[in-house]
Amino acid sequence: MAIGLFERDLGVTFAPTWPAVAIECGAELDWTRVRPEVLGEFFERSLQPDERHAGGVHYTEDAEILDAVLVPTIAAPWAACVGEPRALHARLLRYRVLDPACGAGNFLLAAYRHIKEIEARLGGSGASPGQLLGIDRDPLAVEVARVALQVAHVQATGETVATSVNIKCMDALVDGAWPEADVIVGNPPFLDARRIGGQYGREYVQRLRRAYPDVPGRADLCVYWFRRAHQLLKIWEREDPVAGRAGLVGTKTIRENYSRAGGLERIVAEGGVIVDAVSSRAWPGAAAVDVAIVNWVKGAYDGPRYLRDRDGVSREVAVISSSLTAGVDVAGAAALEVVTALKKCFEGQQPGHVGFRVDAAERGRMAEGDPRIAEVVFPYLNGEALLTGRYKREAEWVVDFGERSLDEAARHGRALAHVEHAVLPAWRANALREGLERGAGEHQRRERVWWRLKRRRGEMLAAIAGLPRYIACVRHTQRPIFVFLDPAIRPDSALTVFAFADDYSFGVLQSSVHWRWFTARCSSLSRRFRYTSETVFDAFPWPQRVSSEQMAEVARCAREMRAVRAAHEQGGDLRGLYRRCEEDAGHPLRAAHAALDEAVLRAYGFAAEHDLLAQLLALHHRVAADVDAAAPGGPAALISGDCVAPW
Repeated sequence: MAIGLFERDLGVTFAPTWPAVAIECGAELDWTRVRPEVLGEFFERSLQPDERHAGGVHYTEDAEILDAVLVPTIAAPWAACVGEPRALHARLLRYRVLDPACGAGNFLLAAYRHIKEIEARLGGSGASPGQLLGIDRDPLAVEVARVALQVAHVQATGETVATSVNIKCMDALVDGAWPEADVIVGNPPFLDARRIGGQYGREYVQRLRRAYPDVPGRADLCVYWFRRAHQLLKIWEREDPVAGRAGLVGTKTIRENYSRAGGLERIVAEGGVIVDAVSSRAWPGAAAVDVAIVNWVKGAYDGPRYLRDRDGVSREVAVISSSLTAGVDVAGAAALEVVTALKKCFEGQQPGHVGFRVDAAERGRMAEGDPRIAEVVFPYLNGEALLTGRYKREAEWVVDFGERSLDEAARHGRALAHVEHAVLPAWRANALREGLERGAGEHQRRERVWWRLKRRRGEMLAAIAGLPRYIACVRHTQRPIFVFLDPAIRPDSALTVFAFADDYSFGVLQSSVHWRWFTARCSSLSRRFRYTSETVFDAFPWPQRVSSEQMAEVARCAREMRAVRAAHEQGGDLRGLYRRCEEDAGHPLRAAHAALDEAVLRAYGFAAEHDLLAQLLALHHRVAADVDAAAPGGPAALISGDCVAPW
């Protein structure tokens, strides 16, 4: 009876599905006073959290997220329109908004309200939910979105006859054509590339590859929606400025590495202009993820552009790059042959199991009766220990048998016995699981080498073996902190390794010049930047035509900076030291870093008052074209002796 009354009031018939049950449960309510979004809330709560997260589905309720898309893409362009109200209203009635991953329809509901507000200002009527177009692969979500839009229309107009709602049930990426629209908005699913196959199946991944061959396989799922939206977007024209616009929410990786290369970088290269963006902000829902919000047009746009930071502060900028930074876009800078030919940047070791890592007591037991224990057990350092100085209080070692056979490893009986007890059971379980999934061959391979590290990084070890010291930094970091380590210390995969021993190279890497390139090119984890050789180091242009005096000055400033750092660190706590430095404008370490930066700028021949990225990009192009370009590194004469010593 309750359903029948609601159907009568809306002029529609509901299928005997979940939305009808939800409406029946709330039939006693005055639906003219209930937010239509409540239907979406009912729907979302009916899903298990792991079901939503597995598919990368995160429904949008937060007003700030909605406004960050709909205001610059719909409201602001209409507010800026100049013309006769009746003509503008006629255009409004032809205006179409598409959400290709609409879920329960919250973006469409908010867009509909914006349209009705615009209509009210123009003094007209007639805008309807039929102008809101949606696509979703979940039939229940589609039903909810349809009903919610009809409820919103009843509330906005008082009409009792429901209008049509154009929401299709299909997969927007691979299952068919999108309806033509003036703008495209929404919050498509975001899912790490490594989980797409597990969630949707290998066949689906293959379909994506065929449909989008130029999107890297390691790009996030949301990138495909960005690309498809741009492909189908109308051309923006000054004569019709409200059309040819898109605004999508994505995980913040859309501005980083593979996701950026497959998405925003291609969009910008293919005529896209980012006009309003939020570079990063925390997702307001249950998902522990940071998102980025991008609004762009397709065409020769010459209007204002606004970039907002994590705290919501907006500023007008001349250009928004594909990495969602202001100014010069260095995202497309290719690797430099003069850099990659030397192979100086590496990732540290990845043991594969914590059982390979031992403390001082265990190392002592292994050494009993084994005078050659140092051949297979090495000082080991990870990022946390390096930044906090924990290695000075709680030293750690790693058991690394290298490429030794099992018989050769058995010569170090206590070390092998420890690994057999601590590692082999887990190795067997993993090998069995992988064998079931991938075939017996993989199973046998994994169990056959259980005493060896998962990723030993032999190339890295060879590069640092002949050096008196090498440079390392924490791969995920908020600050540029580079340190010299003794080559006897094995770096964990949490460290990035640079096979240089000289103070000049250290000074360049520690400088703000390198840090600026790093932050513009890298990926990130939460608020920490992630150093990778492919995106940062391999394309980084080193100073060219540097005099010996300039190199010596950089090296001197680098040594003095480290001396100041050593004098003020407390128990090796570099993280605490840099926090104190950030809070104290008069901290001596600030002056030492400033002196180093000035010396590096002189070595580059850069002007401090000019855009640093622009100067780096220009140098990058010159180095790429110069067969005699100077390679990274400095002379042996600039090698001093300070470094973190082995324990």
